[in-house]
Amino acid sequence: MMTRSFRRLAASALFAGLIAAAPGIADAKSKGETTDQDRIVADAKKFCLDIARENDSVADALQQDGWQIDEPYTRTFYDEVSASRIYEPGGTAYIWGFREQYPNHDLTYCSFDMNDGELVFDVSRIGEDPSLNGHVETSDSGEFGTWQLEGETDLTLVQAYQNDEGFRFQVTRIVDLNN
Repeated sequence: MMTRSFRRLAASALFAGLIAAAPGIADAKSKGETTDQDRIVADAKKFCLDIARENDSVADALQQDGWQIDEPYTRTFYDEVSASRIYEPGGTAYIWGFREQYPNHDLTYCSFDMNDGELVFDVSRIGEDPSLNGHVETSDSGEFGTWQLEGETDLTLVQAYQNDEGFRFQVTRIVDLNN
């Protein structure tokens, strides 16, 4: 059975208001000035968490922030949503999310991608968020971070990377329906 929240997300862009994301992860500002990258990462965190948490308000929030929402896709045990917008500076961003239902678990996922190469993102700075527990690795192919979001009832995993192909921020959430 599809939850009411995700059905609304997948069915249309008629959601009301934005529910704030977790306090620690919603704020990408570091000590000092907020950069274009900080603002974009904050959006990636906020919108991907709202999609993964199946917040009813995310479509309206995306539209209010200038996102163009694509036609949702829905079938039994699976829902999908996507949107795009242009950041100045930064280029085109794409957000895509899905929800799969299993007998004892729900799996939600969201990715936020920017591949225009106008901005370079500091993945280690994302990892400075105290609500994230994990690490960042740098290699010749890029900078990669993997974390678990602390304080969540459900398992919430976050990854981000910056490489020659661009920037990606993604959230995976696994809900145990037996708890």
